[in-house]
Amino acid sequence: MYQSSSFFMLRNPIFPINYFIDYINSKEDILEYLLKQSYYLKFKESILVSSKSLFDSLIFMKIQK
Repeated sequence: MYQSSSFFMLRNPIFPINYFIDYINSKEDILEYLLKQSYYLKFKESILVSSKSLFDSLIFMKIQK
């Protein structure tokens, strides 16, 4: 029988949609674009909180560049 948990998680976008639109209009590589942005540290921290493996991949990509 199914029993629900007593908690839930809600994921919200951390940045407004215009940040994404700015990236799309830039035509740059995503990592190069993010590294130039003032919100990169906040972005990096949010990735770390959500997924350690994704964070590790981000760091690895940065080292490879």
